[in-house]
Amino acid sequence: MSESVTSKSKPGAAPTPANERIIVVDSDDNIRDLVVWNLSADYVVSSAATADDALDLDLGGFSLIILDTELRGTVSGYSFIAALRDDTAARSVPFIICSALDSEDDVIRGFDAGADDYIVKPFSLREMVARVKSLLRRLRLRAAARAPKPAPVSPTYRFAGITIYADKSRLEIDGRPVTLSPTEFLILKLFVKEPGKFYSRDEIQSFVWGDNEPVSARTIDVNISRLRKKLGNYGANIVSRPGTGYGLV
Repeated sequence: MSESVTSKSKPGAAPTPANERIIVVDSDDNIRDLVVWNLSADYVVSSAATADDALDLDLGGFSLIILDTELRGTVSGYSFIAALRDDTAARSVPFIICSALDSEDDVIRGFDAGADDYIVKPFSLREMVARVKSLLRRLRLRAAARAPKPAPVSPTYRFAGITIYADKSRLEIDGRPVTLSPTEFLILKLFVKEPGKFYSRDEIQSFVWGDNEPVSARTIDVNISRLRKKLGNYGANIVSRPGTGYGLV
């Protein structure tokens, strides 16, 4: 690597959410150093004095390239951009042009070349930093929106050897599938979600049947009796307490 390629970050600088890395390619030593210093508070920043030096790096590993189009060396700024577009790993890396060329044609040429922003020299360092942060923030949001969403995880409830897969309405007893009626499943789900808690018949009715459907106490008791039998040895864990209700203990 050429000695004109450097990497800096301010002492104690906290990493950004995406650990963005930036490279500043500018033949003006003063401007390059100022840009690097101001960005290194928030990013890991490398720099290169010429396009030749920058092309020796793995440019695909950077989150952003900031470059002047008027560079010293054998490779001009626009030739550097063309080389980026020919590099499979680097062609999607966004770049900002910082140039003293300020005519409308110059700016349009920069955007036509694929620049994500064009900053005219001399420029405000605060404005430049703000533009960099804004661009990278937009890119992070865009990447997050395109990222595949994880499949929803089915809630699973366990008590001793009882396992309920709530979204699939599936019950396993000691690893073996057991078939319940929809009503029995909802009653068991209520109990397994909070073992040790007791529910009155009114609370069981509200959870299983809803508040608008009249259900007799006898209907609730019969369903719980059937549920106990299907749970085998674990049926005894469903207990009733006078004046309190049913619960799983």
